[in-house]
Amino acid sequence: MIITLEVHYFNSKPGETALDRSGVEVCLTDKPRPNVATMHWLGTENINIGPNAEAVAGDTCTPNQGQTATILRVWPHMHLTGSHAKMELIRQDGTRQMLHDGDFAFNSQTIYELPQPVTVNPGDKLDVHCTYKNTESRTINFGEGSTEEMCYLFTLAYPAGSLHNGRNGCLPPIGCVPGGIRRCIDNENILTALGGL
Repeated sequence: MIITLEVHYFNSKPGETALDRSGVEVCLTDKPRPNVATMHWLGTENINIGPNAEAVAGDTCTPNQGQTATILRVWPHMHLTGSHAKMELIRQDGTRQMLHDGDFAFNSQTIYELPQPVTVNPGDKLDVHCTYKNTESRTINFGEGSTEEMCYLFTLAYPAGSLHNGRNGCLPPIGCVPGGIRRCIDNENILTALGGL
């Protein structure tokens, strides 16, 4: 068994010691569960938010595993300029189902359990959009630091890997990232600048 724990910290007062309450609890059993779920990375890394502007970045995930997936939870992840996250399921016949549409707060990042598990069938797509409000006089792009930005809606689904789009998950500028085989980021640039604030 391999367990990967990735933790990001943002110390708003550099140089001062800060404590947290992070922890991990691992439960073991001899009776495997009938379904193995994992977090899938849906979103985009094509982020370019102009100075003092609002922008939307997004992508459409097209899983190509040819199997049904079941989504249980959605966890939006952005950084300091992130303000809103949205995910829609687009059925093969074009009908849409909203899975998440809510404001985002960097200091209160929440995992949202869907009211009912949602089935994604072969041919369905998942549309993800992140909204940003940049109040600084500099352009903000994708990056790992909290003063840079991300657009991910981590999606807990089973079976593990069922939302993968078949690509290797190794994308510039961050290379191969943890969970890369579970990514569905096509990097079609649909960033939309919404003008100054």
